[in-house]
This record gives sequence, structure tokens and C-alpha cells, in this order.
Amino acid sequence: MNSNKYYVALIVGALFGSLPPVRAEVVEAEGVASIRPAGIDHARQAAIQDAMNQASLLSGVEIETSNAIGARGVQLESSRVRSAAIIGKATVLREWQSGDYLHVHISVDVARSGDIAGANQKYKKKIAATSLSIQKSYVTDDVEDLSGGFANELLRRLESGNKFLTKKSQYAISHASGPSQDTGDVIHIATMYDSQFVISGEILDAGTMNEGGYFGLFQHKRRRFEVEIYVYDGLTGSLVGRHRIEKSAVGDVAIGRDKPFASASFFATSFGKAISEALDTASELIAKDLENLPFAARVIKIADGRIYIDAGGTSFVAPGDKLVAYHLRREFPLSGFGPGNEYGITETPVTTVSIVQVQPLFSICTLPTSAKGVTLEVGDLVRFDFINQVLDTKGPSLF
Repeated sequence: MNSNKYYVALIVGALFGSLPPVRAEVVEAEGVASIRPAGIDHARQAAIQDAMNQASLLSGVEIETSNAIGARGVQLESSRVRSAAIIGKATVLREWQSGDYLHVHISVDVARSGDIAGANQKYKKKIAATSLSIQKSYVTDDVEDLSGGFANELLRRLESGNKFLTKKSQYAISHASGPSQDTGDVIHIATMYDSQFVISGEILDAGTMNEGGYFGLFQHKRRRFEVEIYVYDGLTGSLVGRHRIEKSAVGDVAIGRDKPFASASFFATSFGKAISEALDTASELIAKDLENLPFAARVIKIADGRIYIDAGGTSFVAPGDKLVAYHLRREFPLSGFGPGNEYGITETPVTTVSIVQVQPLFSICTLPTSAKGVTLEVGDLVRFDFINQVLDTKGPSLF
């Protein structure tokens, strides 16, 4: 797939007079909305929103596109447009009616470009995590809920980076000193918890040993914490990341079950600090594993010509976004020669869908008029394949 990223600022000064540049603190814009059938109060809010959208565009926009070739050689393009500025509070300067339409002229505060780093987020990917299995449970008797607590805290740290939406699974994945070979377990958990990826793992060691000393004198205790993390693709159950992490603590290495996992008192202990370091490393490695894997959402309902997907505003999906829809052929999984060598499910890009309405947890899409005869099914995917590129900031240009 080819991906392009542009920075576009609209120059209309030659036609409509001078407008504030991208770094301006105040932008004026006009909006319009129909008074019928909802009435003037509803029209006023809609007109103000339209004006704020215009102000956003006048302050510059960021456009990301991704191209694919679909069935019968049809080119499919997905795209998203985001403001390159943060639009603040609007002040209505003037309001007037023209026939059945209400017009507003507003002034809005716009953040300087240097203040908006990270304002335009990528889509958030969904992750589910299971409790970790413990190979030697007797060495963790002093730690309250190590297996479940580790998974919960790992998800919290992943979500704090504003790149993921997370859920904790009540179900575990069986491990026999390695990643699970039962892809069905992974797929089941991903489906049940509406997640694109599944995280599981094993706590291999949390034992204590004596070190140093001479004839039993001046000895100190060292406690190792060794964990292995597995990252799975929820659609196929395939392993996409595997990491073994080792940390250690010295001194008074006992924690005590009176200190809840991930509490301040827990992390104040030397062994709690070692576990915190392991959590930081795990979250960084998982984020890196998933960084270049494309965001995907599932079709969950089709009714009256509208397609419902399981990603909404909390995933940073927005009206106007275009995603490529893929039809899945589960009856033809791609497998290797030996047992257990399953690589995934064949996908066929078939059409582009446009986001027309967004709720917090789902969105509604429509097919283009050119997609005659194209049908999607519940369980199919919509996707945007982001590829990291440097933002072009060489200055404003026209479309």
C-alpha cells in the first residue's frame, strides 16, 4: 500500500482579503445552517459548528491517505483530515437570517502551531490482556494478585500513552513454557472483548537467593523477577511479539500481602520497584510491536444501507474519514505444511467506506455510489494502514 501525508494551509487572501496565518491566535469565520425543520436554536448551534469547522480549515489541515488495489483492479483510497491547530472557545460576532438559513460570524482562539504537537492522534487500537500464568506460585506468596495485577497495571500504562483502548480478560490462555499453540483461544478472547490484539504471558521466576558474604557474614538477598510477554493478533491468533524481561532487587526484597499490587506502598519496596521497571519495559516493547501494524475495526451490523463498525470517537474516528473495507474468507485460511502452521485469513479489499456518524464506541459508514453490487458482511474489516512519514511543513500551498 502507498501512503502519503501532506500539510495543507488554505490561502484565500487574494480572493477574500488577508486571513490570519497558522500561528495567529484569533481566527474569524462564517457558518450557515438550515432553520427548518428543527428550529432556530438548533440551527444556531449547527451554524456555529460549521463556522468552527471553517476556522479549523483556515488554520491549516493535516491530510493522510493510503491507497490499495481492490477487486478487478479498482483503486481504493482511505483518508483522514485533521485540523493542524487546536480550536478554542467561539464568540459570535454577528448573526443574521437569509430565507430559511441562519448565518453566524464568529471569532475563535487558535493555539499556536508550536503548542499542538500530538493534538492529531492516530486511531487507537484495542487490546485485551489475560492474567499471567505463574510457573512457581509458591515463590510469590508474599505478593497480592501478582498474575492479575501485573496484567491490569500493564494495560493502564499502555492506555496512558493515548494510543490504545484496553480491556482485562476474565479468561486465561494456557501456556506450556512458551506461547500458546491454540489460536482458537486467542481468537475467542479477542472476539469476546472486542479487541484487535491480545496480550498474555508467564511469570517465570520471582525467587530469592543469598549473595556475597564470607563464612556467612555480610550476605545480602537478591530477588529476580523474570517474565515473558506474548502479543497476539486477535483476528488470526498468530504471535506478533515475544519478549523476555528480567529485573532484580537487592536488600529487603519481601513485599507483604498488606500492600495491594500497584499501590504506592507496593512500588515503594525494592522488589516493587523492580516489577515497575519490568512493566515500563513491557509497555514500551508492546507499543513498538504494534506501532506499524494497521488500525482495524470490525463490521458489527449492516442495516438500511448503513454499515456499523466497532470503533468510534474514543478511537479518534471522525466523520469524513474514509477506510478500506476488506472481505474475509475464513473458509480458506492460509496454512503451512506442518501442523499448527497457520498464518492467517485471506482478505480481499473490496470498497471504500465513508464515516458519516460517530458515537463514542461505534461509527456508521456508507458505501460510495460507485460500489454497485458490493456487499459486506458482519465480521468484515475496515482498515487504514498508517505508515510513519515526516510532516511536510515547508509552508502553505493550495489544494
